[in-house]
Amino acid sequence: MFTNKVSINYKGFHPSDNTQEIMGNLLQELLLEGPSFSRMNAHIVKEGLYEHALYKGSIEIHSNAGNFFIRAESSQIADMAHKLLKRSRKNFSKWKEKRLGHREKIQSLSPTSKLELTGS
Repeated sequence: MFTNKVSINYKGFHPSDNTQEIMGNLLQELLLEGPSFSRMNAHIVKEGLYEHALYKGSIEIHSNAGNFFIRAESSQIADMAHKLLKRSRKNFSKWKEKRLGHREKIQSLSPTSKLELTGS
């Protein structure tokens, strides 16, 4: 199920098992937190060599609820993955806020709170 919805492409390097695990876990989390029935494409590119290396990552998320595009870069792949996760969650938060609207305000006026006000 997970492998059908996610693809990861690496360019400029061969990822270690640890790197593949980090990116796989990241995308699995995003798949759970994002819109239902999402498909994700991730691209990880390494530019430069040794201490001058720069990792650039992008994630494209396609769903019925909309499309999301997230980018991040860092000299360390773990840091770049963390930035992708953080930015994705920020986008999901905005999407959920827009989707739910003022539902929180409506829920704060629940019938039990009205009963407590009228019973006093």
